[in-house]
Amino acid sequence: MRVLMISNDPTALIPGSRVESRWREYAEITDGLTVLVATRFWWPLAKDRFVSDQLTIIFRGMWRALLCKVEGGYDLVSAQTPFHDGLFGYVQALRMKKPLQLQVHTDIINLAFKQSHVRNRFYLLIARFLLPRATRIRAVSEKIKKGLIEKWGITESKIDVLPVFVDGEHFKNAPISTNLHKKYPQFEKIVLMLSRITKEKNIPLGIAAFRELLKTHPKAGLIIVGSGAERRRLELLTTNYKLQTHVQFEDWTPDPASYYKTADCFLNTSNYEGYGMTIVEALAAGCPVVSTDVGVAREVGAAVASGPSALADALRVAMHKSNRNVVVANMWVTKTEYLRQYHETFIKTASSQPLSFWSEYGLYVRFLLSGVSGAVVNLGLIYVCTKFLDLWYISAATISFLFAFLVSFFLQKHWTFGDDGGTHRQIVLCFVIALVNLGINAILVYFFVESLFPAVLGNNILSGPILATSAAFLSNAVLAIESYFVYRLLIFRPKKQ
Repeated sequence: MRVLMISNDPTALIPGSRVESRWREYAEITDGLTVLVATRFWWPLAKDRFVSDQLTIIFRGMWRALLCKVEGGYDLVSAQTPFHDGLFGYVQALRMKKPLQLQVHTDIINLAFKQSHVRNRFYLLIARFLLPRATRIRAVSEKIKKGLIEKWGITESKIDVLPVFVDGEHFKNAPISTNLHKKYPQFEKIVLMLSRITKEKNIPLGIAAFRELLKTHPKAGLIIVGSGAERRRLELLTTNYKLQTHVQFEDWTPDPASYYKTADCFLNTSNYEGYGMTIVEALAAGCPVVSTDVGVAREVGAAVASGPSALADALRVAMHKSNRNVVVANMWVTKTEYLRQYHETFIKTASSQPLSFWSEYGLYVRFLLSGVSGAVVNLGLIYVCTKFLDLWYISAATISFLFAFLVSFFLQKHWTFGDDGGTHRQIVLCFVIALVNLGINAILVYFFVESLFPAVLGNNILSGPILATSAAFLSNAVLAIESYFVYRLLIFRPKKQ
């Protein structure tokens, strides 16, 4: 089984990076893995690499990634996100007529995701378009799966839940090289926060909860480990709150296991998480966890709360537990088992219905062609009736309209929608809609000519014939869209495949 994977991870530019090591492992469970990395960077490292016999990494700019043709006889396409990665993967899958797997690592259903950045609104539009069309979806938590089903109406049977891999044995058995209580002996109790210091992590909420905790634990300390754009602002916030002696900032540590093991509690206050790797790592290391209701927090047994007071109360309980929490079994598997499950998602995708342009958009093409056929018949019959049969033009227009209507009706019914329901009722409804549309068409043309075009373009921009033709074209476009939805939702019932 050969897999084409789409990613935009910039660390792939660095040979031997963690992401490259991960792709090596994925390549081992396939007959060949090619990763197309869509990148904005064009410096010497951005060169295609044949990492091994089974792994190839190719780099393309954003637009080239969308338009390029990747050859190789692949069995499926897998995109790491349902955003621009997914869009590139969708185009490749359509072109190759192969199944598409989309992976969802972020809680895109959470309102906080939409509100956190303007670009996320654009991402959501892409995701809403792509996810219903994907062959299969890999979600990293049950929370995401439930949201996709309940909020977006995604079919449950095509969603696979596969959490992010966490080496639980490592965090459970890792030796302690840094003891936080020895490093900060002034603190009787230590609360640990470890993450990227970015807006969506909402660390100010954690600081506010810690202020509440100090009311009952005046000798507690908060250790914030990480780096990011928000760090300077948080340092100023702790100064304003006069918490400099209680809150310590540290750069990212290569040994988080020691920090988890020697902290009294781990605190996560993110606005949204797709998974929440640090939550699972902390629990695997035996550190009690208090978290907002994000990612897998509930699934793995973390204490879930919201708001500074509730979080502080949860911290008081968690810090005094006699037994340390452990992560639930189904979130903590061996690397071998994880890769087996990952391979299984590939197998399910590869054995599913592939994407094709005709299956995706054939309905729209057939609808358009059926309508055009009716129009051609209408114009052709008017010409024949007036030219060769010498009929009055009103009689010719009436006859041609009726014949064109019948041609369009039967094409739409049997070819476009594949409907085998009651013809008599449907033909009456369609005829009524056609007559209604004639009236709507007159109203729209009048509105465009007399109101819209003069207001937007001025009175002297378009001549009379061009003005009328443009108005008729826009009116027909509006009515075509309206008719499509009326036909599909109210009149015709497509055959179930």
